Amino acid sequence: MLDELVASLYREPPEPTGNWREDLMALSHLLRDEVRARPAMLPELLSRPVRTENADRAREALDAHRTWGSYVFGYLVFEQQSAARSEADWRPAADARLPLTASLAGDQAARDWDEQFVVGLRMLFDGFVAQGTRR
Repeated sequence: MLDELVASLYREPPEPTGNWREDLMALSHLLRDEVRARPAMLPELLSRPVRTENADRAREALDAHRTWGSYVFGYLVFEQQSAARSEADWRPAADARLPLTASLAGDQAARDWDEQFVVGLRMLFDGFVAQGTRR
């Protein structure tokens, strides 16, 4: 029964548009929205292999699906865990002893979870292009 519930998180992927960035962005948001609607399912989703046609089609979306999936699922875990704590706890520390972290503090503090998700996806997609691993 849990397998069926987990499989239900993988809805029909959007029809491909021919633009892999837009397609993968849409698929990322679809999966994130499904998990955010049922946050208690995230541990099950992460612990069970899902072998359905929709899940297979989602994984087929890009040759670099492991990297993409790691980002999306990692972001979901981080986002869900943060719900139990103050958002300030998850912001980079503005501490002169940590120059790299401090340099990120201003940009990250200005972003909400939705915006940061998109920023991370764009950075990931740029990396795919730079490495020539896109489909």
